[in-house]
Amino acid sequence: MYFLKGLETNVLNILTVASSQESSNAIDSAAVLKAQFVKSQIAQGDGINESWLTENPTHALRFESRPQSVSELLKYFQNEEEDFTKNIPADSNEIQFARLQMAYHELKSQHSNMFSLFDLVFHTVFFHAFPGRGGGSTPRAVGLLWANPPDHWRKPDFMEFFIHELTHNLIFIDERCHQHYTDYEALAKKENYARSTIRNQERRLDLVIHSMAVGIEILSYRHEMQLNPTQTVCVHPANEQLKEACWRSMQSIENIGTLQHLISDRMSDLLSAYKTKLKKMS
Repeated sequence: MYFLKGLETNVLNILTVASSQESSNAIDSAAVLKAQFVKSQIAQGDGINESWLTENPTHALRFESRPQSVSELLKYFQNEEEDFTKNIPADSNEIQFARLQMAYHELKSQHSNMFSLFDLVFHTVFFHAFPGRGGGSTPRAVGLLWANPPDHWRKPDFMEFFIHELTHNLIFIDERCHQHYTDYEALAKKENYARSTIRNQERRLDLVIHSMAVGIEILSYRHEMQLNPTQTVCVHPANEQLKEACWRSMQSIENIGTLQHLISDRMSDLLSAYKTKLKKMS
């Protein structure tokens, strides 16, 4: 969404969400926008509450390490198959936090506009080791980021991880501003599934669109930075493989017979724009 729509359009979405609060003040600076957006996240229950404001009056991104707080935040990621709240260590992993913070500051020096948007969207990053899970985001808590980076990750992996999760959250926000689907119940029907870009599995349409958007955003980032990674990035495939996966997802989406009855005009426009961007990089 950052490379598709740019800084201004995404900030306008955040402004729309922030202005939806009854008590919203005139938003005339980035600091006021962040404060109002945080209030909207509290109202939505996005993994943040009033105590966050009390403890963090500057609204800076929090790197959360307290075991009790981590346990509470993990509940937003719970599902029926896995209990992520088990075996939370009494002490935080200082090495992992140092790596995350270094990568966060590297994003600032490498891409200031994207960093500004990242800083506006996310309120909390926390680390929790769980086998087979790299962390991630959830629509149940916009602005909350679970990080579980493998030890072998290098700087490029962290950059792409941040872009990956920023993309998910920007789409969550866009959906709060503009309806994306016209029949949410129908999305769960197997005949409306498509092939995902990242996992290469048949999945629900909305999840596949998220996956494809991530792939195209990663390709756009590499194109802008003139990167052509092979073995230097582990978190996503190399360029040609990733392009093929994005095209496979796009074609799979377009092959859904009831597609135009499932998606809104907004989502139709987003898909068209992503297809155009993918063509330019192919």
